[in-house]
Amino acid sequence: MLDFDFKLSIEDARTALKNDNNIYNYVFLDAFTPVKCPCLWTIDFFKLLYEHLEDDGMILTYSNSAQVRNAFQNAGFFVGKIYSESAKKFTGTIAVKNKTLIKHELSEYDLGLMKTKAGIFYRDENLTLNNEAIIASHKIEVENSNLISSSKYIKQYRRSNGI
Repeated sequence: MLDFDFKLSIEDARTALKNDNNIYNYVFLDAFTPVKCPCLWTIDFFKLLYEHLEDDGMILTYSNSAQVRNAFQNAGFFVGKIYSESAKKFTGTIAVKNKTLIKHELSEYDLGLMKTKAGIFYRDENLTLNNEAIIASHKIEVENSNLISSSKYIKQYRRSNGI
């Protein structure tokens, strides 16, 4: 039998976590998509999650986004993929402090996507911006970036790998 404590708190997760002194084993990040709720997908929120995760803890999310994976990695996490036996496919992302907990590492393709414009992550340094402000600053960062587009990367990757 599993024994765990559960406390429901209805408030801004960023504020709640800033005011929280707990260390967690598992975090299930099931926020709305990054485009709809970018405040919970910023590198700055991930850095805060890192501070609140125990050394053998893990963050699990449904997102396969290059942007999310890159933000996790830049926040200090080791990042891998979640494989679903029942679906027979990769269904999400795992972020950990202890690399040995990753069963499925990111592929060369995944890592390459993280280095494109698709991998540019959201920012919210003080964890106070609203979603619209986060999206607006991200849009400017993407427009001003010299990184390759994800579509161009995908074409080059397929061509060089005979796909």
